[in-house]
Amino acid sequence: MPSVTRSRRNGVERREAIENALLQAVENLLAEGWSYTELPVQRIAEEAGIARSTFYVHFVDKGQLIARIADRFYDDIFAASLRWFAGDHRDGPDGLAVTLEELIALHRRHFPVLQAVTEAASYEPTVGKAYRSRVYTFAAGMRARLEAARDAGQLNDDVDIPVTAEIMCWMAERVINQHILERPESEDRALARSLARAQWLLMYGDARRPPARLPKT
Repeated sequence: MPSVTRSRRNGVERREAIENALLQAVENLLAEGWSYTELPVQRIAEEAGIARSTFYVHFVDKGQLIARIADRFYDDIFAASLRWFAGDHRDGPDGLAVTLEELIALHRRHFPVLQAVTEAASYEPTVGKAYRSRVYTFAAGMRARLEAARDAGQLNDDVDIPVTAEIMCWMAERVINQHILERPESEDRALARSLARAQWLLMYGDARRPPARLPKT
């Protein structure tokens, strides 16, 4: 039995190693200037140091691969967002700006992959579904935070929380991507501050009273 367990563990570790190599290969090639559309599976396999046939053991096609890469990136994005969702917001727009600056840095670091995801999402159903699902995951987190603020008497009752949450998430996603396309890293902090102010006004511009520590549940 120990030998069977060890064999299974080795198999899992090998699979993870190959998948990691493929994910890194795609990131490397996109950073070199390859477009997602023109990037052949054979070239990805060569960069990863595996046979083309091995690629198809792990992924059905390039769409599934790029969706997996996007998942890893958005895990980092959501972790950073969650820290802000869970805060008490008494640091105002300045606190939100710190979080947004971190998110912008993550986007910039992985921007070739994000461009590939956006490109593929328009015509590959697997990628499009994964992409939209992740944005809506962020919106769900924001929705929960706004509902908690409303319950604490910090928002007016007529705020449409589901719509506001989606506006905030899609606005941040599109604005950050367009900013990176057109502007240098030296302007990232200015964007974070401006975007934080806009989002703060969306949340608390007509608040009945300013944010305070929320009661623990």
